[in-house]
Amino acid sequence: MVFLKDTLSPIDRPEGAFVEAGRRGGETVKERYGTPFFQTIGRLGAERGAEKGGEARKKELGSEGYAQLGRMGGKAVFEKRGREHMREIGRKGGKARVAQSRAVETDTPSPEVES
Repeated sequence: MVFLKDTLSPIDRPEGAFVEAGRRGGETVKERYGTPFFQTIGRLGAERGAEKGGEARKKELGSEGYAQLGRMGGKAVFEKRGREHMREIGRKGGKARVAQSRAVETDTPSPEVES
């Protein structure tokens, strides 16, 4: 037996459910069409007068304006998620950077030493 009170109205639904649904949808689209699809729709959106895409905003704002947007976004994430979240993503970024540099080091052939 299901009571109407047990079902969640859109107002009562946890925000995470929507985030998870969006993530799954994005992954499905990426698997089906690949990353270039997202790049294309970003460009087309800007060309069709939609809210400007990343490249258009970068040209409009310049590097300092674009950096300011990044700082504003980082501040908003910090206020919403907290210091520990920022530490965690910083650690993950550092690990990824190290792994990337190690991969580059192993891909680059070492110079041959002649005797």
